[in-house]
Amino acid sequence: MDREPAVAGRFYPGDAARLARDVTEMLGPPAPAAPAVGVLAPHAGYMYSGGVAGATYARVDVPQRAVVLCPNHTGRGAAVALWPDGGWWTPLGRVPIDEPLSEALRSCPAVEEDRAAHLREHSLEVQLPFLQVQLRPVAGVFV
Repeated sequence: MDREPAVAGRFYPGDAARLARDVTEMLGPPAPAAPAVGVLAPHAGYMYSGGVAGATYARVDVPQRAVVLCPNHTGRGAAVALWPDGGWWTPLGRVPIDEPLSEALRSCPAVEEDRAAHLREHSLEVQLPFLQVQLRPVAGVFV
């Protein structure tokens, strides 16, 4: 099952061409990128934190596989909720779930498979366009 965008057009542009242009501008000119085990980036609407998120992602050598962890602002669903399969859509296209990695994370006792926790949550969704622009294709696990 795929997750459709919940905040496109509100937290970030809903038009693909504008979104790609805005994210590219927020990433800035090419900069030396370094490998990272983890990255902490803001997740508010782009008008508030897109510049900082762009500066962060611009300096990271984005891997082919990523685990994206974000808070649950809505309070819906499990505290540590995993979207188990399918993909996530943004105006830039579909980001597939890395299903073998997702399956491995299910063995963690704190993680629960729970789509409801993600349906209206923005924090993870606003990160994906940066990953999509930095690296196509990208696969991930979204918790």
